[in-house]
Amino acid sequence: MGTPGPLMRVADSRWLRAAALTVLLLAGSALAQAPAPHSVEELLRATAIRDVALSPDGERLAIAGRFGDSRDVVAVLDLDRFDQPDGVRKLAIGREGWHTPLWVMWASDKRLLVGLRVGIDSGYLVAGRQVQAIDPDGGNSIELFAGAKFGARRGLDLSRVVDLTPQDPDHVVMAAWNRNTYDLFRVDVRDGRATLMTRGRASTIGWETESGDAALRYDVNRRGTEVRIHGRDADDPEDWSLVARIRREDVLGEWSYAGDAPGAGRIYVRSRRDGADTYDIHLYDLRSKSFGEAVARGPGYDLSRAFSIDGEYAGAVWVADTVTYQLRDPALQSHWNGMDRYFRGQANVRIAGIDRGRRRMLLHVVGPQAPGDHYFYDFAARNLTFIASDRPWLEPERLAQAEVVRSPMRDGTSITSYLTRPNGRSGPLPLVLMPHGGPEMRDQLTFDPLAQAFAAQGWLVLQPNFRGSSGYGRRFAEAGHRQWAIRMQDDLTDALDDLVKRGIADPGRVAIYGASYGGYAALMGAILTPERYRGAVSLAGVSDLRGMIAHVRREDGEDSMTYRYWLKSIGDPKADRAALDAASPLHRASEVGIPVLLMHGSADEVVPVAQSRQLKKVLEKAGKRVTYVEFPNAPHGEWNTKDEIRQIEEAIAFLRPLLD
Repeated sequence: MGTPGPLMRVADSRWLRAAALTVLLLAGSALAQAPAPHSVEELLRATAIRDVALSPDGERLAIAGRFGDSRDVVAVLDLDRFDQPDGVRKLAIGREGWHTPLWVMWASDKRLLVGLRVGIDSGYLVAGRQVQAIDPDGGNSIELFAGAKFGARRGLDLSRVVDLTPQDPDHVVMAAWNRNTYDLFRVDVRDGRATLMTRGRASTIGWETESGDAALRYDVNRRGTEVRIHGRDADDPEDWSLVARIRREDVLGEWSYAGDAPGAGRIYVRSRRDGADTYDIHLYDLRSKSFGEAVARGPGYDLSRAFSIDGEYAGAVWVADTVTYQLRDPALQSHWNGMDRYFRGQANVRIAGIDRGRRRMLLHVVGPQAPGDHYFYDFAARNLTFIASDRPWLEPERLAQAEVVRSPMRDGTSITSYLTRPNGRSGPLPLVLMPHGGPEMRDQLTFDPLAQAFAAQGWLVLQPNFRGSSGYGRRFAEAGHRQWAIRMQDDLTDALDDLVKRGIADPGRVAIYGASYGGYAALMGAILTPERYRGAVSLAGVSDLRGMIAHVRREDGEDSMTYRYWLKSIGDPKADRAALDAASPLHRASEVGIPVLLMHGSADEVVPVAQSRQLKKVLEKAGKRVTYVEFPNAPHGEWNTKDEIRQIEEAIAFLRPLLD
């Protein structure tokens, strides 16, 4: 890594302190005294640092957040002397208590953009959004879309910067509501004035641009569950044609934008082509609406996105256990490989920015014991410097370590799981099995506040990527189709049994917790294998498969992609009625053999709250031990911090007497 300077030692002390402690704990040293873990409130507290951006010339960093006990500000750091008193300038933007900086972005070396929340964000009410442009020294602050008489819909959202235009540093491309349509504008960052570029529709929710011009338009159906992607011919601005239809929540959509490509009318698309099992990156011609050859393929993993520098394709990104880069520039690849080795493969080392002169690189590092740390890397000196942590109150040595586990399945295959171990404890230990939602989603080795909160109680946490999970290719995902309560559930059981067999988990102290699909899996665990668990927690879990399919049909219609996906992945409510009922906790409530905690948000539109309300009544009628907690106005997934803390504390209070 080269000769470290004073700030390099800061980086070493933060990361290596946790690494050294991990070695001692794994060795079972009698000298190791595990420090007290963090509280749930500390783990869930809103981040102090919200965003960091590197200037195009690599001279400065802009940071949005709160420093110590100060108000929310934007700090501009001179990277050559930010450890000196005059090397950091704090910019108080907007009115204290009313304007909160959410993100920062450099329109040019001379103009900084700051995304602001306007008003007090209370509960689940959406506050307004706007963008201000300001000089790095704090002068010439103006509001973009200044004086505009629109944008009153969708929470006064005037904050969507769609594209920067390095060839025209005085302007950016933004999207905003213009009466009844979501339109695209070119906005002057010197005076805030906006000029209409392209009109959208009432159903439009987003845009992509190519070299500063509109390229893709995203429209949704009435409920917002299906997206229609339209592409514009670069030679005919009025020629918009349908290029793809995807489910909005479908992370395995067959077509998704991956980045701008060199040349007019060409972009990169993440897609499966020619029978490929994994998602690759392909060129796509907007004129002919045709694919070119693949420019990047993942080695057994779905590529997640293209990586670009100044609008030019620079490589591909995927997740193995952590984020991985496949870069075109061998020298840049060598530098990133060095960073990944430095963090011992125990964190996601994301490239957050590279200056145009390739002198410096901004990194965001997130892992089980790295709860969001920002560094900059000097290419010439090969020197890594710690800048700030998203959660400076979290101490790495007080966070639980996590590791990758390869679990054998009963049919001879294997799956990947992530095991979080409480500090200072030796096995066999109580364990919480925690299947993810989706089900076509996946877990990875990262900072997980919920896993950390459970580990702080002295419990192991196991997160399996069972068959049906995304990220490992089409065959792996489709191996879970019509396997709810069958193969997908067997994978969870086999992963648990492997840890018991290895003497890591205590078979008499195991519980299962999950949200959404994971909540469903927790309930089926209480029915199919109750002898393995002491208790089950379901957060917004599905309990009635036919009822869930009927809900999707009612909301989206029989011809919707969402409804067809449910039929394909779960089953037909008429032809497969018996199988669906056999796989539904609501119809097998009498078989529940352990205590159950049900939690649900009353405003959940994905899994209706009726799924848990009905199950509660049936379980009570059957004489089962059930606890029910409902969260007023809470949606599906994106809960506010107060409710998130409460649901974790409810789960811990429910599980503690069962696992201790």
